[in-house]
Amino acid sequence: MKIYALYLYKKTGNKTNFIDTAHDFNDVGWMYRKNCIEIADWTSKHIAESPNPEVNVTVDEKNFHFHARRKNNICAIIISTKDYPSRAAFNILREIIREYDLCGGNLPNNKCQTIQRGITEYQDPSQADKLMKIQSNLDET
Repeated sequence: MKIYALYLYKKTGNKTNFIDTAHDFNDVGWMYRKNCIEIADWTSKHIAESPNPEVNVTVDEKNFHFHARRKNNICAIIISTKDYPSRAAFNILREIIREYDLCGGNLPNNKCQTIQRGITEYQDPSQADKLMKIQSNLDET
């Protein structure tokens, strides 16, 4: 289970503006790492530009899942392996959008703290999903 990238976009009219991102492609060979980042950037931008009215969207591409959550003109996207739980992924996306809304669209230093934490702290899905954490505690007991 791994989160590779997180993105935050804002759509203004017909234009989709990039707000913040974080990547972790360290387990990809150094020769392919740049290509993976470019593909992730390109795909996430096209998902954010999509006119799909759904709030939650999951796009399946080979070994990856692209989860997207929209609220009004904001779109948050997470790229993960297929085995990363979708409920945890959507909880992270919900938190990113909530943080953006609380800041009124003006993130401190133009960085979303949830996105930065997502690459490190949320690699363990139980940190992002409280029900999963409770279940794992029950299983231990």
